[in-house]
Amino acid sequence: MSDKVKLTKAQAESLADASKYNDTEKMVRIHMDVPVSKAWMRGSVHLNEITLDTLIRALYIGYEVEMTPEEKIFEIYKTGYARNGFGEEDIAFREGIALALHTFGIKAEGVHTLPDMDE
Repeated sequence: MSDKVKLTKAQAESLADASKYNDTEKMVRIHMDVPVSKAWMRGSVHLNEITLDTLIRALYIGYEVEMTPEEKIFEIYKTGYARNGFGEEDIAFREGIALALHTFGIKAEGVHTLPDMDE
């Protein structure tokens, strides 16, 4: 059970914000003493989304930022691009990803978009 916890990008940013103003023990006490929905405000508001156990593990063991589905797709998109160079296979790979995203109405930053095929 010594694995790092996964936090969303917003939760990680909230943890960093709260860490600027509080030491580790104070952060745990705040999270314990105040009802979770009201414990954190302003730049730390996303800490309200995590359990006490998750907060403690993030503070003492560490955490990884969980990528959004769009970020994961962009990583695959970049990997395909780097793996195959600039050949036809690479173009087809990238266009396949773009077509799949377009089909489901998903926009992923860094992945080129296709024109509407209905027009």
